[in-house]
Amino acid sequence: YNYNDFLLILNNQIALYKSTGQIFNLVSFKLDPGAQIKGLLSVNQLQNAVRQSTNKKDKICAIDNKVIVLLVRGNMKSVVDLMSNVHNNLPSQDENYLHAIQDYISIFNTEIDEKTENAEMMMEYILSAETSQTNAYQPINKFIG
Repeated sequence: YNYNDFLLILNNQIALYKSTGQIFNLVSFKLDPGAQIKGLLSVNQLQNAVRQSTNKKDKICAIDNKVIVLLVRGNMKSVVDLMSNVHNNLPSQDENYLHAIQDYISIFNTEIDEKTENAEMMMEYILSAETSQTNAYQPINKFIG
């Protein structure tokens, strides 16, 4: 989805959370520009791996070097499953390639809570996470071994 459509969907999901308590997660996959420079992985390839790894009901938005996934029925298990599936859907399953690329992909997961007011606030939190919080984005190899 484009950014504005994604915000609309996200606002609807926040409204659903406020009325039903249904938890969801936003998971951001960030690709280090070095991966593209070295020809290891492009943002489009990462987006394709993410798309192949999600359910139909989950929503995806690419912004700059990030691919953001709205996990409609989020929990830690679905976040870990998503990371594992993305890893399995990368362009190559060659062990050397996977070892080389995992240093260039990092992940930031956030779960909806009562403090969240709207989609803009939640997206700002995700998009500013790498600058405002130490170690907000974690290397994918911390979760997949």
